[in-house]
Amino acid sequence: MIQDMNAKGYFGEGATTEMNKVTGTGNWFEALMNSELSTIAQENVQSLLNGDMSAQEYCDMMAETYEATK
Repeated sequence: MIQDMNAKGYFGEGATTEMNKVTGTGNWFEALMNSELSTIAQENVQSLLNGDMSAQEYCDMMAETYEATK
């Protein structure tokens, strides 16, 4: 599936390489996010998928926003 999506240009090569390493998944409940956290998630997910931002940077940004807005 990842290869099919990449062939259609959805992901950059770095993102595809990293996603192919995934051995498990988790649930993502964006519906339960407050509006500020949802906005941060939406504005930065493309950078994450393109490899312009690491997963750690993305999660840190989400955690900081959550702490600041709870």
